[in-house]
Amino acid sequence: MFHKYGKTIKLFLLDADPDGRMICELSNWTGKAYRIPRGKVKDCSDRAELKSTAVYLLFGKAESSTRDELLETELTKEHNGRLIFEADYLFSSPSAAAAVVMGRSANGLIEWKDKKGRDLKLIETQEIQKANKANAADAKSSVAD
Repeated sequence: MFHKYGKTIKLFLLDADPDGRMICELSNWTGKAYRIPRGKVKDCSDRAELKSTAVYLLFGKAESSTRDELLETELTKEHNGRLIFEADYLFSSPSAAAAVVMGRSANGLIEWKDKKGRDLKLIETQEIQKANKANAADAKSSVAD
């Protein structure tokens, strides 16, 4: 005869947010499950345990259905092959925004460009370098004082 026993599920909210990243453990099981929203994947580079071999499943709403919804609700309109937003819309990441606008998978860090043709990745890298130089200069001046 097979007996069913209760199980304990332990949830740890990495960001203290029930909609954010989460670690799940099941009693009497050696594995762990991670729930990571699409927009938070980049924030996981600091988690050593996520750099190992594992099975990763990506859940969440596909950008193509978001595009369809925006068109249906008239938050966007297509005009001469371009997608025009009628109101502000917040995306979870630059890539999610690029995918909706382009109607295909897209890396927002290289698709979004400023008026000078610089992509978002280059702009981000340059801003980080500027901040690092400023921090280094501040550290030198405070040591000299």
